[in-house]
Amino acid sequence: MKNQSNVDIFRELVASAESDSNRVEALNNLAWALYSIAENQEAKDIAEEARTMAGLLSDDYQQARALNTLGAILLQSATNNGAALDLLNRAKELFESSNSIKDIAATLMNIGNVYRNSGDYPQALDCYKKSKTIYEENNEMVLLSSVLANIGNVFRQLKDENKAIEYYSQSLAIAEQYGAKREQSVALSGLGNAYSDIGNFESSLKCLHSSLAIDQELGNHFAIAVSYGNMGAIFLDMNDLNAAFECFQKSLAMHTVQGNRGSIAVQKLNIGVIYATETFEGYDLVQSEKLFLDSLGIALEVGYKKVSVTIYANLMDIMKIQGRWEESLNFFEHQYKIEKELQGDEVRKIAEQFDHERKVFEQEKALVAERVSARERSRILDNILPQSITERLIRGEEPIADRFENVSILFADIIGFTKLSQRISPHQLVESLDRIFSSFDALAEKYCLEKIKTIGDAYMVVSGVPEPRKDHADAMAAMAIEMLETMKQFTSIATGEEIQIRIGIHSGEVVAGVIGKKKFAYDLWGDSVNTASRMESHGEAGKIHVSSDFVRELTTNSEQLKVGRDGQQLITINSSLITAFPRGEMEIKGKGMMKTYFLEKNK
Repeated sequence: MKNQSNVDIFRELVASAESDSNRVEALNNLAWALYSIAENQEAKDIAEEARTMAGLLSDDYQQARALNTLGAILLQSATNNGAALDLLNRAKELFESSNSIKDIAATLMNIGNVYRNSGDYPQALDCYKKSKTIYEENNEMVLLSSVLANIGNVFRQLKDENKAIEYYSQSLAIAEQYGAKREQSVALSGLGNAYSDIGNFESSLKCLHSSLAIDQELGNHFAIAVSYGNMGAIFLDMNDLNAAFECFQKSLAMHTVQGNRGSIAVQKLNIGVIYATETFEGYDLVQSEKLFLDSLGIALEVGYKKVSVTIYANLMDIMKIQGRWEESLNFFEHQYKIEKELQGDEVRKIAEQFDHERKVFEQEKALVAERVSARERSRILDNILPQSITERLIRGEEPIADRFENVSILFADIIGFTKLSQRISPHQLVESLDRIFSSFDALAEKYCLEKIKTIGDAYMVVSGVPEPRKDHADAMAAMAIEMLETMKQFTSIATGEEIQIRIGIHSGEVVAGVIGKKKFAYDLWGDSVNTASRMESHGEAGKIHVSSDFVRELTTNSEQLKVGRDGQQLITINSSLITAFPRGEMEIKGKGMMKTYFLEKNK
């Protein structure tokens, strides 16, 4: 079973996680895998642990994932629609702050499911519409299949079976094209129910048996329980009461084990209907009434308005049979009230709007392609230039040139790379540089620094440009120290020895701007740039060589500063201890005598 296999893999990843960030990611993956096989209680416990850990790490994205899982668990079990909605809305806000577009769409779909379960179809359709738009614009076809099936569910509940079948069929076609088993099962289940609604029981059972087979292959226990319930409903329509009773009992037993309150209400209602059927060999109005009342209590608790309407109607009928007219009238009044809440022009209007949008989808394909192409061009430009600079160029600002009074500039150079390049192939040369500089790019992104360029085997990055920041030196020191740590994973292809770099850093004033008309370049100019370059060229392998101006910037923001007898400065920044060892005064080409330091992280 694929889903169970995923659970085992994620358990191993949780156990072997080497850092808190790796562990919280593995916990979230495990929680979702457990939820997918309806192990809801353990999934909830794991998701809660992930949520707590993500909060301690201030990791909004992983916290949002945990909240989304917790909301989905409540949604599946229908224990508390209000709480599920709160969790999912909070997850959506955090995904928005992380700019995680696909996760926003997935959460919107879950929110739509909450509204659909509660009978609030306008809100459900609005959420599905937003989710559908995101998936179309990002060419997420498998996820688009899911949202189309959900739209089919709404049309089915609105008694428009033809539109429901159309949406389910679109969903199934996409899922089959991309080999998405879970989505195939969902679409087949929807088709089976819709075919049953129009009396095509042969096609209905064929679809549901195919759906059940897929879910058994995947180990999706919740979907298996749903399939048994759906087949029971078809057998009931076919007047095969014994087969229906058996399917409903299986479904109820599975949902009870899983704690799916809303589904428990539905299956108790179904079994109650069979007990209230005179041709059933176990005909028993007392047992039927008990099941209806149990079902009603759960449906009202979880907010299943549509289900409660059906229960009231059945209670009203068996009250009439027994001559309990006052109770029958009371149930009728409750049924009428809820039905009025579920109906209205707004529901139909939104449904018709959705149908119209589906029809013009083909016309919009060209426009979507153009938007995707434009977005891709913008993404490429953002990889070349800082985003704020890109926006200024798009607005037509020219020339772009800014002066920054205090920034930190870093140069790094790979020791002996010229000789190494003569002993390896061009492919190995480019691949090695790409791996090293890509790791530096990741660090620059981590510390919110701006990579300026690479020149051969040299790397240049700046802190405090294009957005000024007071802690520019602190961030640069942290990146430089981590760059040395990162280099330990790289070895020479020719000799197998560790590749070393030397780093130089200086703080001061620069001018930054864009040059070029067709091939843009964002660059820095000024004496501070030259000084930073000199710090690198006069440095030593495996060391961070910095100017006294840079050390002064570090000590300005230091939480604590101590100066040793031999002149070394112990600087505490963000609870990390950094030591600046005096190198003494030395002749720097083009600069004269300068006092410099070697920077190290205190061990």
